[in-house]
Amino acid sequence: MTRLIVADEADLMLLGIRTILQEYPQFKLVDIARDADTLLKQIQATQPHLVLFNERLDPFVDVLLLVERIKTLTLTSKLIITGNLIDGLLVRDLFASGVSAYLYTGDDLTTCLHPCIRNGASQSSLSLTYRQCRISGHHAV
Repeated sequence: MTRLIVADEADLMLLGIRTILQEYPQFKLVDIARDADTLLKQIQATQPHLVLFNERLDPFVDVLLLVERIKTLTLTSKLIITGNLIDGLLVRDLFASGVSAYLYTGDDLTTCLHPCIRNGASQSSLSLTYRQCRISGHHAV
């Protein structure tokens, strides 16, 4: 069973992720967080297999710095980030810093969340919407 922590500042996103995860008994949601400080405490306490969090979880902390902080707390947890980034260099840096997957928030969670979490545990995964936006040069809406 894959243990997850999910962190997002939006209750609607947390509810959506929780609802979708209930359909997959192989994933156990061990905790949720609404801010970076709580997330860091939960990671230290539970050492989950996967941490799924929003890039803007803390508007005062750069997402790369947050990834670095998480990596100091756990060497084994895979990180999946949700967000609206279209900056290819920043996304590249996220993957280079140890992020396993990037899920574009405009993607349909009902079709993208499960494969992203499943793949995040074993291989790098980049949102299809993000890849299409980068190829076409358009911003996803």
